[in-house]
Amino acid sequence: MGALFIKCIKEQSAPVAEFDSQLWASMVESVTAGKGMTVMFRDGTEVSV
Repeated sequence: MGALFIKCIKEQSAPVAEFDSQLWASMVESVTAGKGMTVMFRDGTEVSV
């Protein structure tokens, strides 16, 4: 899955300045919302906010 992320980044001609659904999909496995929000990235990293 990391290869798709790298491919998307390499195809960018400028810094990412707005939401890109393909880039998001290449990085994020799932988002769980409840009392807070947890983002599970494809590499297994979890971030809770």
